[in-house]
Amino acid sequence: MEPVIFMESRIGNPVAPPPAPASPPTGGPDAAVGAWVKRLETMVGRKRLLGWAVGLGAILLVIVLLPSLGAGLDRAALDLVTRLATPWRSPHPDLEIVGIDTPTLAAVPDRWPWPRDRYARLLEAVASAGPRLIVLDLLLQHPEESDGGAGDRALAATLRRLGNVQLISLLEQKETAADLLKRHFRSAPVFREAAAGEGFVWSWVDPDGVVRSFVLRDDLLDKDSCVLDLARRLCGAALPVPPPEEQGLSRSLVAFAGRGGMTPIRSALDFLEGRVPPDSLAGKVVFLGATAPILHDVHRTGLGLLPGTFLLAATLDTLLQGRLTTRPTGRAWRLGLALLGAVLGAWVVGRSPVRPWAALLAGLLACGTVWTAVLLAGTCCLPLFPLVASFLLAGLAAIALLRLLELLAWQALQAEAAAAGLVQRQLFPPPAWQDGEFVSFGCCQPCSAAGGDYFDAVQLGEQDRLFLVNDVAGHGIGAAMVASMLKSAIASLQGQQGFSLEQAVERLNALLYRLFHGRKMVTGVFCRLETRTRRLTLVSAGHVVSLIVRADGKVDEVGLPGLPLGVRPTTRLHMVPLALHPGDTLVMYTDGVVETVDWEDQALGYPAWKSLLAARAPLVPDAVTVDGLLADVRAHARGYEATDDVTLLLLHRRAGPSGPETTLPTAPGGTP
Repeated sequence: MEPVIFMESRIGNPVAPPPAPASPPTGGPDAAVGAWVKRLETMVGRKRLLGWAVGLGAILLVIVLLPSLGAGLDRAALDLVTRLATPWRSPHPDLEIVGIDTPTLAAVPDRWPWPRDRYARLLEAVASAGPRLIVLDLLLQHPEESDGGAGDRALAATLRRLGNVQLISLLEQKETAADLLKRHFRSAPVFREAAAGEGFVWSWVDPDGVVRSFVLRDDLLDKDSCVLDLARRLCGAALPVPPPEEQGLSRSLVAFAGRGGMTPIRSALDFLEGRVPPDSLAGKVVFLGATAPILHDVHRTGLGLLPGTFLLAATLDTLLQGRLTTRPTGRAWRLGLALLGAVLGAWVVGRSPVRPWAALLAGLLACGTVWTAVLLAGTCCLPLFPLVASFLLAGLAAIALLRLLELLAWQALQAEAAAAGLVQRQLFPPPAWQDGEFVSFGCCQPCSAAGGDYFDAVQLGEQDRLFLVNDVAGHGIGAAMVASMLKSAIASLQGQQGFSLEQAVERLNALLYRLFHGRKMVTGVFCRLETRTRRLTLVSAGHVVSLIVRADGKVDEVGLPGLPLGVRPTTRLHMVPLALHPGDTLVMYTDGVVETVDWEDQALGYPAWKSLLAARAPLVPDAVTVDGLLADVRAHARGYEATDDVTLLLLHRRAGPSGPETTLPTAPGGTP
């Protein structure tokens, strides 16, 4: 018998191996981002891309020009960091508070505000503990005339004698239609002249009514705050002051310290009743003020409601421990942060196009972490909203463009797949064939536009015919290309004399291995029909088991298992002779039939498939029969989308005049 020869003019190298997935461009992440932008420009168009950039720029401009936009986020983030950082900061050891609390008010018979001589006695009691400085956090604005001024004179004398009492004044700023007005509330001159010094106290109230910062100096009034004056006296040197803002105010955030508790506090009642040991406050700065809630000297802060005396002590603590932090709010800062966020957002997403959402979230967390680190370790509290908003905006825009690119690429791929599917369908043989006693009908239903299943009925010489069903691993264009290559290779057998089924399958295996080196495999079943002798020979290469449906409805499995084609350079084949009696039908199909699943992921399986075949016995191949079988298979799925190609080829022997028939020996996997 002559060997089978595949004609080079027909198949040569019909299809090159499928290209490997495109690797990212070399040159690092920046090169990848540049390539991504170039691809974006090519697919979307320069004008459309420019329109997106202009729209993004307009939104960024709104973020920059409207400082109130996102101010709530900035304040909430600052409050969160304040609450997290406060327990880790230790208060200055030389600061203490003497509070006029509720027990003190209850024990003192005088009504609030107390007579001036009562303040004098309290100051003397506090001074007996040896403090370095006493800050009287009470505004003595008007003279007391009920006692003819005796109390004022007594208090002034006490202030003069102690010589270490610092008074406070209050600054108030009010915006009118004409101008920005400032009012300065001070203690009476008799007390200012007797005290060791006086400085203003200005706790800056944000638009939401929360105190987060304080004023150190007013350049327009040329006045220093109380805490700045105290810090200079305590340190004995000039202290750096944050640069003034547009209104001439030098401000800093309040850095609350609460490690081991806030600034220590003692009750004024202990001093009035003499329960405080002498020199227990030696070398300390004492803040004397009202802390009883009923006196309403409380302020909303990032930590909640705090008495004014606590807030004043916290401002001096901030200054003494070098924790001054400014809050730049100018448009230049907002513009710079907005541009930085936009660049980072686009860069992060462009660098990780496979997982853009994870990259965007990681970048957002990184921005928040860096912002917090700068706030805690530096001297600046940058606006967070321009950075975060522009980062998210640019990142989301980049993700949208990525999805647009994927959609365009998918549409192009679908168009290519549709074209490949059209070509592939042209390669399929006519579904029906008949010759004397034998008739066949085949059908292939790809799960996508192009599939890897293929069936054929090839004429061998004058009378013989080869029936085959092949299943290329995978789906889509790549599998369709391999299936087309198989069609070209098998087409070279057309009309060939001296055909050897075993050699033909071995050559197909060698061809696949030479082209794909074991990376692409094909399962298949091949059946040669010798019409003169009515003899059938079947060989299976890793394919699902073929079936013979007898005229009485009995279903037999035929064939012996083997390795798929293309896995090894050579393969071992089992040639199995078959006997197809009148009324019998040989059923060849792909695994997409028995592996059809429903919504519960339950496959059809072989028993159910055999039952469907037996129910239609005798199985006469035609369009009605094949369509009915495939409809039964789809009915099992109950509308669940097919995930694999489905191919069915039936070969039937009709009852009719018989000619000479060769008696076949019974072989393993064959039929008697």
